[in-house]
Amino acid sequence: MSRNAPSAPHLTAADQPNLWLPYTQMQTAPFPVEAVSTSGSRITLADGRALVDGVAAWWTACHGYSHPHIHRALVRQAERMPHVMFGGMVHE
Repeated sequence: MSRNAPSAPHLTAADQPNLWLPYTQMQTAPFPVEAVSTSGSRITLADGRALVDGVAAWWTACHGYSHPHIHRALVRQAERMPHVMFGGMVHE
């Protein structure tokens, strides 16, 4: 795929200099594909293709995407307190 032919329709070649693609040679890297949703071990792309994530999102999705138990825990925590700094404060 050419750098000047983005696969994400809302992105343009002008967006490329503003995207940091880790572990990528930025002068020759193709424009990235756009992921629109995830579930279990699958990533769905904007063009409708579904990929199996064989690397578990670089080890961050070892239980799969949208795992119900993890999702509920995240929602509970975000509703209670999504973040607080440790600068002079603590929490459980």
